[in-house]
Amino acid sequence: MKKNKFKNVFPVACMTVILFLFNSAAFSKDKVIVVPLMSTNSKLKECSDCDDTFINENQANSVISSMIVDGEVGYDDISINQVQVRVGGDCPAGSSIRVINIDGSVMCESFSDSGGDITGITAGSGLTGGGSSGDVTINADTTYIQRRVSSGCAAGNSIRAIGEDGTVTCEPDDNSGGDITGVTAGTGLTGGGTNGNVTLNASFPFSLSGSTLGGVIRATNSFGSVGSAAHYAIYGNATGWDGIGVYGEASGASAGIGVYGNATTTFATGVSARSSNYTGLKATTDATDYHAGLFTTTVGVGLAGATLYTQTNNSTGDGIALWAHNDHTSSTDATMVISNDGLGPFLKGFGGSGGEHEIEILNDGTIGIYNANHDRTIIIDPQEGVTGSDGGQITLYNDVGAVSIEIDGSYNGDGRITTNELQITGGSDLSEHFDISKHLNPEPGMLVSIDPMNPGQLQISNKAYDRKVAGIISGAGGIKTGMMMGQRGSIANGTYPVALTGRVYCNAETSQGIIEPGDLLTTSEVPGYAMKVMDHFKAVGSIIGKAMTPLEADKGLVLVLVSLQ
Repeated sequence: MKKNKFKNVFPVACMTVILFLFNSAAFSKDKVIVVPLMSTNSKLKECSDCDDTFINENQANSVISSMIVDGEVGYDDISINQVQVRVGGDCPAGSSIRVINIDGSVMCESFSDSGGDITGITAGSGLTGGGSSGDVTINADTTYIQRRVSSGCAAGNSIRAIGEDGTVTCEPDDNSGGDITGVTAGTGLTGGGTNGNVTLNASFPFSLSGSTLGGVIRATNSFGSVGSAAHYAIYGNATGWDGIGVYGEASGASAGIGVYGNATTTFATGVSARSSNYTGLKATTDATDYHAGLFTTTVGVGLAGATLYTQTNNSTGDGIALWAHNDHTSSTDATMVISNDGLGPFLKGFGGSGGEHEIEILNDGTIGIYNANHDRTIIIDPQEGVTGSDGGQITLYNDVGAVSIEIDGSYNGDGRITTNELQITGGSDLSEHFDISKHLNPEPGMLVSIDPMNPGQLQISNKAYDRKVAGIISGAGGIKTGMMMGQRGSIANGTYPVALTGRVYCNAETSQGIIEPGDLLTTSEVPGYAMKVMDHFKAVGSIIGKAMTPLEADKGLVLVLVSLQ
């Protein structure tokens, strides 16, 4: 410092305090004014608050520039050990100043989460809680916060937005019908009420009704995973006795569908019914005309496009895939009706191998039946001929596909059977139908003769060696007629079958001796009976045949090989 510039100089510590009392405008940019301490007999004016250590203690603006010798104090006049140089250092990002040195330099350290210990947390406006020890919790005071909103909307409007200042923006209600005063359970629901918490429950049995083209209930299952288990839109499971998983009923004047299933993707199923013990799908109807319990309309192509597909897979080897039954014993209606508007077969039946038909019915009613090799063996044609004006015909084919039997229902106006061999197993004689005069009651086993009074008719024989004998009424002894001939609507027709040839039982008596097999038989005086031929001359033209069984006494039945002689 410059010598003798002040008589006395303040201690540096006090001088620094005084520097801060000056108006900053009195200092130059690089100068610091130092006021020297002067004694009581110095040039400083008298003051009321002075002592030997401080000038004008506690009195502001008591040091002026005229008190300094040259009017200014330079840097060299001040010790930097006592006065701090201007701070000129800084710290990098992420650090803070920890120490400021006397020469203005700084010491840095990285940020840490240490800003001192919190001694207490006090809840301010809009908050509750706080504390000074332990875990402290602060909660929002909802009653205070809500008070910020002080606006409302007119009736028929609702708040669309709330501003930060508590004001609201309104907009008209889209469907403002007023306050709900009660909840009433509708169809399919129970519960409801007019106050408090209202509960609605599904009513069981669940019942819905409506008037819509799209269905009262529509269920869609969009989940699909190839190879996974089936996913059902509607799943019905009945575990009780005679239960029904899904029951559909349609009523009303117009057409309706009780249950409708629609499958639009590959391997999808419209309606699936499965039963492990009783009925998988049961369709019934109480209608009297043109209605069905099960009705389908979608056109299917082959097995893959079947409108209705039923399958049984019973491990015991039993089971019926489709069974139609009419419970009404007085019903005159059909048990099953199938119609086809297309050009394909009316009905096809496949064997176990699939794809090879075993039976088919065409739209014109023609039935084709096939053998195990899928070769056609029987054709039943209900309208023989191209125009369909002819009668029916049945054609049978042999193992090489050639016609073996042909039954023509209208051959030149008559029926005809054409075959290479005819075997009859139901009887043993060839008979013709005759009308028999009833002065005696005709019975099987009686001998009959030509009735001269009634052309084309017969009568019961009643004299020995009758050359008008015609045959034996067939059917006695359990031997039936094998083949019967006649022409309906003509004279060559009648009521009783009379054996003209073959084997039949005949009434016989032993007035001419016992009958042994091989004996010739003729008419007897006993009406309707035969006897042994004893007079061969008289027997010419009256022999009925030969005995094939014996008759030892009185009357009885004898098996006769009929051969008129």
